[in-house]
Amino acid sequence: MTSWHIHIKGRVQGVGFRPFIYRIATENQLKGTVANTTDGVHIKLNSLNGEWKQFVKRIRREAPSLSIIENISIEKISNKKFPDFRIIHSSKDQPADLLITPDFAICKTCSAEIRSENDSRHRYAFNTCTYCGPRYSIIKALPYDRENTSMDDFKMCPNCETEYKNPVNRRFYSQTNSCPKCGIDLSLFVSGKKVEGTTQYDLINKTAQLIRTGGIVAVKGIGGYLLMADAYNQRAIDELRNRKKRPYKPFALMYPEKALLQKHVSAEVSDRDWYAPEAPIILYELNPIGKNTLAIESIAPGLDSIGVMPPYAPLFILLLDILQKPLVATSGNLTGSPIIYDDALAMEELSKISDAILLNDREIVLPQDDSVIRYSQKYHQKILLRRSRGLAPTIYKSPVPKNYRSNTVAFGASLKSAFAIWDGRHTYCSQFLGNTSHLLSQQNFEHTYNHLSALLSISPDKIGVDLHPDYFTTHFGEQIAERNGSQPVRIQHHKAHFAAVMAENDLLDQQDPVLGVVFDGTGYGDDGQIWGGEFFVYRDGEFERYWHLPYYSNLGSDRMAKINLLPALSLFHQFDNRGLLINELEALPKQIYQKQLIQPKIKTSSAGRLFDAVAYLADLNHENTFEGQAAMYLERAATKGQHANITRLKSQGPEEHYYQMLTHIWQMYKEKPTANQIALQFHYHLADLIYLLSEKTGIDKVAFSGGVFQNGLLVDLIKDRFSKKLNLYWHKELSPNDENIAYGQLAIISRNLNG
Repeated sequence: MTSWHIHIKGRVQGVGFRPFIYRIATENQLKGTVANTTDGVHIKLNSLNGEWKQFVKRIRREAPSLSIIENISIEKISNKKFPDFRIIHSSKDQPADLLITPDFAICKTCSAEIRSENDSRHRYAFNTCTYCGPRYSIIKALPYDRENTSMDDFKMCPNCETEYKNPVNRRFYSQTNSCPKCGIDLSLFVSGKKVEGTTQYDLINKTAQLIRTGGIVAVKGIGGYLLMADAYNQRAIDELRNRKKRPYKPFALMYPEKALLQKHVSAEVSDRDWYAPEAPIILYELNPIGKNTLAIESIAPGLDSIGVMPPYAPLFILLLDILQKPLVATSGNLTGSPIIYDDALAMEELSKISDAILLNDREIVLPQDDSVIRYSQKYHQKILLRRSRGLAPTIYKSPVPKNYRSNTVAFGASLKSAFAIWDGRHTYCSQFLGNTSHLLSQQNFEHTYNHLSALLSISPDKIGVDLHPDYFTTHFGEQIAERNGSQPVRIQHHKAHFAAVMAENDLLDQQDPVLGVVFDGTGYGDDGQIWGGEFFVYRDGEFERYWHLPYYSNLGSDRMAKINLLPALSLFHQFDNRGLLINELEALPKQIYQKQLIQPKIKTSSAGRLFDAVAYLADLNHENTFEGQAAMYLERAATKGQHANITRLKSQGPEEHYYQMLTHIWQMYKEKPTANQIALQFHYHLADLIYLLSEKTGIDKVAFSGGVFQNGLLVDLIKDRFSKKLNLYWHKELSPNDENIAYGQLAIISRNLNG
């Protein structure tokens, strides 16, 4: 007899891995132990005739669907006699070396249980099993065991304890196991007063009645509170907008079932998307039935698409089963602030917005918004718009070289903030943490970093920050560096974007040059100007700013990103002989801006402001009340334009094409065709510009990053224009927006590149 130690690394905790190991070990009549530790799963067993080889093959072949095996190491150890096979208590002796498991949507089996009158968990709002439920949002320490989560507050009843210890039960070693007898309690408050209910379901039913009669209810979910209202009730949604001070930004919806959603949208709703364990919000174009049924002008003003998620938690299933209609389900927060997850803060702040609050007594340790994705219409290119619940924090493609071991933290950008950690073994990218110009977002950023770095027991050797000197994230990184006695590495914003998309596609360490197209709203440049329409060439470990959209005056500083007349004036005043744009300004600002046009203090190459300017000329949007508003309206209008009526410019190169593009857009503005046609023409011109620039370089690998490439139509037109002649690279696990900056910073620091 020989004893063996098998060590499995990866996403192997919170996914039913130990029960799986127990099952196949007992089926193979093996004796030994399995345990979680902070560096994965450890198995020790006896093997007489090499049975361990078949055992390992079964592990690789039959591992739980939610698991990800990174590595299996096997070593012979001193002989030890085991009486049977059992799961033993976890150890915390080693530093963290595992993929942290995200939260998972409720599985089909648990969904069926809460709907079955014959089941002991019928109508239980917190039903989970080994294969579903909260993970990342409730974890306080590693390894992932009940005593290290907020479920430690709930002692299992005898029935749950029996399930937990039964190897053939679906809840064998399920750390979130509970039932109506021993589980999580609901409380409903209306106008600050607690409502009495005989059962959980009674409170859920009362909540449904409030929503049905036009009420707004704040409901505590997995990663924080959601504000919910009837998606058919325009008055209720308008009132929610008024209270939340959110006039135009679209609201997400939650649908009770796939079949109803399919009646309202044009594209097929696949089982893969509807039942995905991540359960993200997915954008769908509405069909005529959906437009006529939903209060669409209140849900998504000026748009024809909706963001939809399934009821991913048992509480949501029970609520929507009663109502049998879609609900607005938007983050419970004040506009500009992070999602609220603390019960006391919810009672204080959300009572100003909602008519009632439905809370529970399970603590949320790490708050998260819902993740958001979309697909381009023609090529079905997946575009991640927000990476959060269900996806964070582990990222499976590391941006650092294999031999890099220095603990490194990168703190990203400011508006769509997220940080990234390399602990010498794995990469972790935080969930979306919002706009850090707001105090509450700064506090949430700090809380999330402190918690995750403590989980991983990491003290960074190197720290990366954005080149912008005034970002909160820059200052925060500087403080951490000072505490550790080091200097932060300052990295230019758009180079980090480019590095991120290259790292995701294994382009940083290969020999061929890569052209990078980075289009976004703003980023501090090496020359002190505001960059945003950048073309880089990466060759032999060096970044070259090959070309950029020609500079224009950044009128009005931060107002430039809100008042769309300003970028329109800055870009098109050269064609405006009659002063059509300048005369729309009031007298005093007119004098100031005229001077700035002649003698600009700050210049910009922003592609984002170019979209704002064209949206203004097309009379689609004059003021941005949320980031990307004008670009969204411009894309929506462009999808309604006539492709047959497009003009293709005969340009000799990108410089000439850019000037001809502006000239043509100005001519269209004066001739007053439809806004749809102006918008579509602009998208074509921009795709042609990118193609001409790539032709000029002769480089056949082109990578795209920056918030502009959240635009599905532009992505499709670029793919059309290149016609598979070149290799095009897009983000995969990350959003093209600023959430990827920290990941790119890690890539640059770990290679000591000229960021």
